[in-house]
Amino acid sequence: MDSKLKHHPPKWPDRFLEFYCNPNRLEQIQGDAYELFYMDLEEKGLRFAQFRFAIHVLSFFRWRNIKRTKSTYHTFSQGAMLKNYFKIGWRNLIKQKGITFISVFGLACAVGCCMVAYLFIAQIWFRGLNQPNKDEIYQLTYTAEGENGLVTYGSVAEPISELIPEKLNQVQNQTRVLRDFPILIYNNESYQQRSIYIDPAFMEMFTYRMDYGFAGALKDQDQVILTHELSEKLFGDTHPIGQELELVVNGEEKLYKVGGVLAELNDMDMFNFDLLVNIESHPYSTEDMSLEDEWNSELWTFIQLNKGQDISQFNSGLQELTDIQNQINPDKPYLNMGLVAYSDLIYKVDEIENGVRDFLGLGPQILLGSIGLFILILAVFN
Repeated sequence: MDSKLKHHPPKWPDRFLEFYCNPNRLEQIQGDAYELFYMDLEEKGLRFAQFRFAIHVLSFFRWRNIKRTKSTYHTFSQGAMLKNYFKIGWRNLIKQKGITFISVFGLACAVGCCMVAYLFIAQIWFRGLNQPNKDEIYQLTYTAEGENGLVTYGSVAEPISELIPEKLNQVQNQTRVLRDFPILIYNNESYQQRSIYIDPAFMEMFTYRMDYGFAGALKDQDQVILTHELSEKLFGDTHPIGQELELVVNGEEKLYKVGGVLAELNDMDMFNFDLLVNIESHPYSTEDMSLEDEWNSELWTFIQLNKGQDISQFNSGLQELTDIQNQINPDKPYLNMGLVAYSDLIYKVDEIENGVRDFLGLGPQILLGSIGLFILILAVFN
């Protein structure tokens, strides 16, 4: 008996082929598979032919051979489809005017309220940046090679401040800013307070309302200026001017007198402090340091330019400061130094390492995310 009549291809691969194969190509593909099966049957035997048949069926399992539904072969005009959607939507709007008005008006009010809330909160959040001299104040920065590329730092070597009058001769004022958390001792009670040690010019560059005393009190190294909140916490209804308190830094105690009290801060100030202290009275001093250690010591440094001054004129002076730093401290080279406008600091918190307030820009971002989530939820349930 002819082997073709006695033996047939295995059923499961054959059925699988009929299941997935495009009807337009099934006859041709199935015929080729059958022909190969009977050739292998005569030459190699039944088992080998069955195995090869299954392999051939699987090898034909390609996108061009797969069966499609009828909808796949229909081509729709995208323009006509969109037109149809708009037509149906418009009909529903006209048909259900009351519901449409409530939905659209409610969503519009929600979006409007969220925008007003954001603008209001952002104004309060950024109010600390609304200094009268904000357009003339800049922070000194430098760029250096980091582990993952170039990094911009918000603090510079402390001795640079001594060279600013010579190299940047158009500077009206300058101040160093050192953040610390000394232990404050008053009336046998101790508190750890947020403090910034500054040059007296700080109070000329930045404007704060005073409750008591005067802004120039820090010209005396033995005087400090407190915030309204800290003054009430320590002295209550007692007049604060002339009151004595101690600050302990690194185990060293120093006696100070209160020379001024700021008016209540109703906004979030850029520097976030409880008291202001003259930087020259800080136990940390570069007098006993080696030259290299002095240039390794970094502080925030702010300068105030004359009104209308073009900062591009400072490029040569900044390059001179960079060269001096690299010559004295070659182990920590600066690629370049730059100036960042005070009003731009809030928008560059992610770009400046060791910035004044690394977290200051987080609030509006969280608020924006909350607004987006609120609108999304409103749209889902509307």
